[in-house]
Amino acid sequence: LERLYVSANSLTPVSTVPLGNALRSLTALRRLRCADNQLDLYGALAFAAGLRSATALEELDLSGAELGLEGTTEFAGALSRMPNLTFLLLGRNAMGDEAAATLSREIASLSLLDTLDLEDNMIGESGAIAFTVALPGMKALRSLNLRENPFGAVAGIALGQALAKLTRLEELVLSRMDLCDEGVDAVGAGLETLTNLRVLDLSANRFGDEAAEGLGRGLKSLGRLRLLNLADNKLSNPKALRDGLARLRALEQLDLSGNELSAEGAEALSGALGELTSLRVLKVAEGNQISDEGAEALAEALLRMPSLAVLCLSGNDIGDSGAYALGEGFQKATALHTLFLHDNNISSTGATGLSLGLADLKELHTLSLYDNPLEDDGANSLSAAISGLAFLQHLDLQGCGIGDDGMKGLAQGIRRMPSLRSID
Repeated sequence: LERLYVSANSLTPVSTVPLGNALRSLTALRRLRCADNQLDLYGALAFAAGLRSATALEELDLSGAELGLEGTTEFAGALSRMPNLTFLLLGRNAMGDEAAATLSREIASLSLLDTLDLEDNMIGESGAIAFTVALPGMKALRSLNLRENPFGAVAGIALGQALAKLTRLEELVLSRMDLCDEGVDAVGAGLETLTNLRVLDLSANRFGDEAAEGLGRGLKSLGRLRLLNLADNKLSNPKALRDGLARLRALEQLDLSGNELSAEGAEALSGALGELTSLRVLKVAEGNQISDEGAEALAEALLRMPSLAVLCLSGNDIGDSGAYALGEGFQKATALHTLFLHDNNISSTGATGLSLGLADLKELHTLSLYDNPLEDDGANSLSAAISGLAFLQHLDLQGCGIGDDGMKGLAQGIRRMPSLRSID
């Protein structure tokens, strides 16, 4: 037997003990997946004993197995018997600092390890420091997921220094780790050697403009990066990110939602965005306040973003002048298929300007404008513009103050939209 997949089967320690005993004879086993079961300490003991014989093992998934501190510690002792291990998933096991330190010492011996997932394991500063000591030895690592572990700023600094050694890394997920300004600044320095990185997630780390300088320097080296997630932080006017962003010529997805971006911040970044001709997804949604001036700057960038397919600018108070500017930008962004502009204080006047560009978005299939005071005149303007969009499937106009006259106009437009599936 080379492959054994028993994930999500409600296994308990009672059923795991005989399974662990059976593992002792499976010396040719290469792939074992036992995620989302309830092993806890006793199951881990049985599994660890069995796995000591699985010296050919290459892939192991024990995500969500409820190992806890003691179970993880027992399991860690078996890792030294798996020299061929390349794929290790241990997320969601509530291991804590002590077990993380023990595990880190054992993982350091796995010279072939390619993928490591320790997501959501309650690893705080002390466990994180132990992990960062072991991390430089994992030189084959290409994917590392540490999200939802409260490393904090101090461990974040150590992490940044360790990351610099992982030159093969392609995917790095560090979201929700409380890294703050100091930690993210250090991670930015570590990024300078990670020239193979394709995915970088630093969302929800509570860092602001102070970290932008270090992060911006690191981004300059990431010419192969395709996805960058900086959502749910405290960026307001991150001018220092501009030059780094402009170097990301392969970037396809950028998320800046849930920050505190001001009009000045949007203007600072827009020049860089105009250089990202491969960008397909741009999110600058809820939490930001780029207002009309920021929207106007982004509209200019749209003129140089021919590949953009998804644009999320909801909750930014762009107003009528911002909507007008976007309408002009849409005339060049003809690849757009998904557009979210809800909750932006766009009235009938702005809808008129927006409609000028909407008519050119022939690939559009999703349009969200809810919670804008469009009223009847705005609805009529939109109806005339979108009636020619043959691929439009989803239209959301809830809370737009549209009365009988506007509904009549929409009804007439709907008759000419054969692909429409839902209207909210």
